[in-house]
Amino acid sequence: MKKILVVEDDENFRCILEISLGDQGYEVIHAETGEAGLQKVRSARPDIILLDILLPDMNGFEVCRRLKSDPECQSIPILIMTTLGDSEHTVKGLSSGADDYVNKPFDMPVLLARVRTHIQKKELHDSIKEEEKEKSKLLEISQALSSTLNPQEILFAIVSKISETINVERCSIIYADPEKKEGHVMASHDAEDVKYLEIDIQKYPEIKKALVEGEAVLISDASSDPILHGVREALRPAGVKSILALPVIFEDKIIGSLVLRASRRDLPFNEREMRFCRLISHLAASPLKNAFQFQRLKRLGEDEQKFRLMAEGELKESEEKFRTLVENSPDCISLVELDGKLAYMNSEGLRQNCLSDAAEIRGCDFSMGLEGESLYSVKEAFEESKKGRTTHFECLTRSRDGKENWWDSFFVPLRDGKGKTARVIRVCRNITKQKQTTEELRKLYMAVEQSPVNVVITDSDGNIEYINPNFTRTTGYALEEALGKNPRILKSGEMPAEGYKKMWETLVTGNEWRGEFHNKKKNGELYWESAIISPVKDALGKITHYLGVKEDITVRKRMEKELEKSREEAMMQTLFAQRLSALAAISGGISHELSQPLSVIGLQAETMKAMMQKGRSIEPDSLSENMDKIIQQIDRAVKIIEHMKEFSSGAEGYEKKTLPLKDMAEGLRNLISAQLKAHRIDLRINVPEELTVLANRNRMEQVLLNLISNARDSLVEKRSSGPEAAVREISLRGFLEGQRIILDVSDTGTGIPEAVRARLFDPFVTSKKAGKGSGLGLSICQKILRDYGAEIELLSTGTAGTAFRIKFQKAE
Repeated sequence: MKKILVVEDDENFRCILEISLGDQGYEVIHAETGEAGLQKVRSARPDIILLDILLPDMNGFEVCRRLKSDPECQSIPILIMTTLGDSEHTVKGLSSGADDYVNKPFDMPVLLARVRTHIQKKELHDSIKEEEKEKSKLLEISQALSSTLNPQEILFAIVSKISETINVERCSIIYADPEKKEGHVMASHDAEDVKYLEIDIQKYPEIKKALVEGEAVLISDASSDPILHGVREALRPAGVKSILALPVIFEDKIIGSLVLRASRRDLPFNEREMRFCRLISHLAASPLKNAFQFQRLKRLGEDEQKFRLMAEGELKESEEKFRTLVENSPDCISLVELDGKLAYMNSEGLRQNCLSDAAEIRGCDFSMGLEGESLYSVKEAFEESKKGRTTHFECLTRSRDGKENWWDSFFVPLRDGKGKTARVIRVCRNITKQKQTTEELRKLYMAVEQSPVNVVITDSDGNIEYINPNFTRTTGYALEEALGKNPRILKSGEMPAEGYKKMWETLVTGNEWRGEFHNKKKNGELYWESAIISPVKDALGKITHYLGVKEDITVRKRMEKELEKSREEAMMQTLFAQRLSALAAISGGISHELSQPLSVIGLQAETMKAMMQKGRSIEPDSLSENMDKIIQQIDRAVKIIEHMKEFSSGAEGYEKKTLPLKDMAEGLRNLISAQLKAHRIDLRINVPEELTVLANRNRMEQVLLNLISNARDSLVEKRSSGPEAAVREISLRGFLEGQRIILDVSDTGTGIPEAVRARLFDPFVTSKKAGKGSGLGLSICQKILRDYGAEIELLSTGTAGTAFRIKFQKAE
């Protein structure tokens, strides 16, 4: 839409113009003063200006003079608006630089005709100006093309001039063969050293389309154009927004493409830019063809025509350029006479053969450094080349310093003017490192193929691309059955979905995952495997594959399960043995406890019997009192026997009950009070009656008895080695801490040695003297407590006694 600026202070005239011009499809903007008009011209860049002569701040003549003196604005047509018949102002306005005039009141058809005429004249002027600009740039490019004969320099000059003319991030010229799907970047304006850079045309769909269809390919929005589907992610980091790819045609054959990529363009490539680039692509055709031929000759040494030109001396200038290419080639290039003597060797050949000067090759045979089978093969290839055939072979040489090297070699016959072979060109590339790499890869491949573990490689979507033979032996799936499948074919349903989710969360972030699977073989048999899965990344850090190394651990799992079962059985046997040992240890105390009530019962019975034998009457109150004492002592004896019976039999099994801690502690006091008294040990119980835990009474008493027995042994040991008057005390203190019930068991014994503390709860670790303990007591106590959600820890760290803390879950 064309833009018209109306500089008019009369609102009525402005409205008339806005309506009339707007109806004709023009965009109308206005200014009421001369200064405002100048600012609008510089900011809005209108296509034409309707300027009133009489304005509030400055007259239209001054505004016109300022605009026509500004190089950036002088091409904009100005139509002054004067009153009908005011010829003086009309002449003055035209003298100020105005392009035309219109009279007020307006003859609208005349006004519209003049506006259209001047806009068309401006368009023609701009077009001519752009053409002159393009011709100027073409002239510069033509001068650049004629300033050098080096095709590589010509190509770089072309892309550099294009980048100066059109604002782009990258301008490149690519030589391509659509049939072979390969291409080479021959020049890029942002990297002068880029030459003959090989690329995969399949990864550049815009270039491929230009090569196949022979037409320009314009991509205005790289973020949405469907042709870039599949490669869009690769373009995003570079910020590419628009792309222009044009075919380069040489002798009616498409040989490459001119590619422009822009990342900071507000608008895509316009028609003028595309026309300019089309013309440049034609100019680039011949240099592109020549540059590719030169580079191909430099890389492969197979351009028979150029060698012939050099030998015949037909083009001395071309020969010198070619010699420069050969001397700077990374390949070893030598010229061999038909008798096998070396006539020339380039710098790389001299270096690889440990020769310091070209004079050293005079009289030398081309086969120097060759021996054995390689010597025979090379001589045979040389004879074939003498007959006019290009031969290709690999050979092993030994240089003067004794180093062995592998070479990928060509013999190319060099013909004279009559077409006969005059000399032979030998082009060699050192492939020792490639050979070593290939050998390492072969070893790695054989190691994987023969590995006793399962090796799986998948693509980034998790589809299998490779499995080794051991995978087939383990799972039953052959290679052809597994290829393209997902490893989920092995799922048995044993592993929860959350496990697979965490695994993939680890892998997609680029981290290694380790774990175990319970999978299913092809025949339905379940098996266990330990797996390490690692992401495989490309040079850009993108995950391309996943490598899984898996070991069948079914037998190990079975053995671990059997070992755990054996360990449980051994622990239960140890627990039973400890219980019997505890019963044996407290039997004396139980005998003592029972002797007291039995003695009282016997005494009372004897007293009553004696009185009856003497005929003495017994008072009812006295008889009742004696009978109460007998019944009381019988109840006491029955309780002791029942408690001992429960403790020894374990009849409750593992059944959980709500148990008062104080009641259990007092019950144990009755069992072992005689032993503690014998060693003058005080058992202090400070446990509130309301503290209850949910557990098995028999197993909890076993824990407490073990801790009290250990405390007793520590006090006895301290008594035997310490002063007689030392305090000997065992304390049980219970209290509530948040939602946990705490029970502290402490003593004033010898304490726990520092070397034992860290491993005190490990099986077979004991602080007692040799032969005084199995080392399983605390380990069993810890396991029992964990079964009921409780914990035990060592509180004391010194040698002045021992303190353990048990943390129970509060019983609801």
